[in-house]
Amino acid sequence: MDALLKGLAVDYLAACDFAKTGKTWQVFLPAASLVKAAERLLAAEYFIEDICALDCAEGYVVTYHFAHFEKPGRTALRVVAPHEAPSVPSIAHVFHGAEWHERETRDFHGVVFEG
Repeated sequence: MDALLKGLAVDYLAACDFAKTGKTWQVFLPAASLVKAAERLLAAEYFIEDICALDCAEGYVVTYHFAHFEKPGRTALRVVAPHEAPSVPSIAHVFHGAEWHERETRDFHGVVFEG
C-alpha cells in the first residue's frame, strides 16, 4: 500500500490484522488525495465494496472499502468531512458503482460528493 500511495498526502497509514479487523490496510487521507488514491487502486485492480459515513466529534468520517479478487488486501480509505461543510470529492467517475453508495451516504448523512 505504501507504493500505491507514494507521493500522495496521507494523514495516517496502518497495516491491520485481517483476522481482527477484516482489513489489511486502513488509510486516513485529506479529501484532496481521495480521487488520486481511488485511481491508483483501480489501476491495481481493486474494486469498491461500499461507502459509508460515521458521525463523530471531528466530523463525518467517510469510509471507502476496497478489495481485490486475486490477492488479499481489503483496504479502507477514510476522509473526514467537517460538520459545517460535509463535502468530499466524488469517485463515481473512477468507480462507476460508487455513485449509488455516494447517493445513499448523502441521503443518510448529508455528505455532499462534489463532481
